[in-house]
Amino acid sequence: MKQCILRNFAGDLDQGIPSPSVQNTLYVTEKDILDKIREIVSIEMTLPNKHYVSVDFSQFKSIVKDEEQNVYLPLDKPSGTIYAKLDRKNNKL
Repeated sequence: MKQCILRNFAGDLDQGIPSPSVQNTLYVTEKDILDKIREIVSIEMTLPNKHYVSVDFSQFKSIVKDEEQNVYLPLDKPSGTIYAKLDRKNNKL
């Protein structure tokens, strides 16, 4: 289960994984878990709904010396949680 979650949310260490939305990633992850672990008949996940924007420090060369150093500012809106639940169509093991 942990491998499914890490693969779908993070991807390969060197390149990551693109996602159109957190909701899509939740669905794909839960489906992957149900496909790979037959003993699980239902799964639900809840994530915080947090957004971050990158801060441009290009004007401050003495603070950020490497272009790869990213700084993200957390936003207070929107907030809440994102919830998804998937059940097997046939709950027989």
